[in-house]
Amino acid sequence: MGTHRGHIHSVSGLVRSLKDAGHEVIRMDLPGERLPEADLFLISSYLLIESLVFFYGYNIRPVILTDYLRNPEMSLVDNFVFEIKNLTGDELVRVTDYIQDLGIPFDSLNELAEPLTGFTELILCPRELEIDPRPRNGKTFHIHAPIPPEDLPDAILHRANGKKVIYAPLEPEAAFPNGCRRLHLSQRLAEIMHHPGLSDLCLITDSIPRIDRIKNASLVITDGELSVIRESICHGVPVMLLPRLDVQYRHAALVEYHRLGISEDADLISDERLRESILYLMYNSVIRDNVQRMRSLFPAQGASQDGSAIINELFQLS
Repeated sequence: MGTHRGHIHSVSGLVRSLKDAGHEVIRMDLPGERLPEADLFLISSYLLIESLVFFYGYNIRPVILTDYLRNPEMSLVDNFVFEIKNLTGDELVRVTDYIQDLGIPFDSLNELAEPLTGFTELILCPRELEIDPRPRNGKTFHIHAPIPPEDLPDAILHRANGKKVIYAPLEPEAAFPNGCRRLHLSQRLAEIMHHPGLSDLCLITDSIPRIDRIKNASLVITDGELSVIRESICHGVPVMLLPRLDVQYRHAALVEYHRLGISEDADLISDERLRESILYLMYNSVIRDNVQRMRSLFPAQGASQDGSAIINELFQLS
């Protein structure tokens, strides 16, 4: 299973439901680690190259877990080709050498990735958040996989003293590729809380999303991680997105399309614009009504399915 922080956090609810159903779940993180005996393998969509290694090297068709909403015109094959083309020279040599060692004949990257079309994919978000909520194909399922609640109460929330809470689970600046992008964004947020109109609000920042903080917030500010957006909607909370990655920009576009929040450029936004955007989202009845409407669609499961039920069916077929 992938080691992407948001992805692991998002699948925790799915893992818990599988354990509740009586399945033993073994988590693997280290590349090259000996494969355990298993009836079914789940692997992150961030590891499409590794998923093909499972197929070509071990004759295993893993279930792909995707924790982002990609362009519906892009398939897993398209994602794989994009990923290969963005490898560094040394990484590409290692991949091609491994493929040649396996003796796999192929004339194009698309042909090499063709087995991905037969893999089952679970997208960890109800498809009601998509612009077109219709099913993509018979192998791709949007599922509702909630983050399990924390076992311990959040002492920080008790210190809010009745103030409305703004929760900002933002990536630390050190996680940014260029090191200095959006430097001190959390600090800027803390400083503008003293500006007019915001003094009666309580800001809570954290680099790891926690469901107990999301459900008690009146506004969530996030980079655009899908699990945070999904849980915010599930608890009726509008979102402000400050995207930094390609998939996060698409998440931001979907949020704005459904009018569930707004997106801002954290590199360019001024403190005054940040203050105005917070006030706009805190007290905009149209956006809050839209979030409640989307919230009512999520639990209905009309278009989305239970991930553990799908996996149980796959167990029966394996």
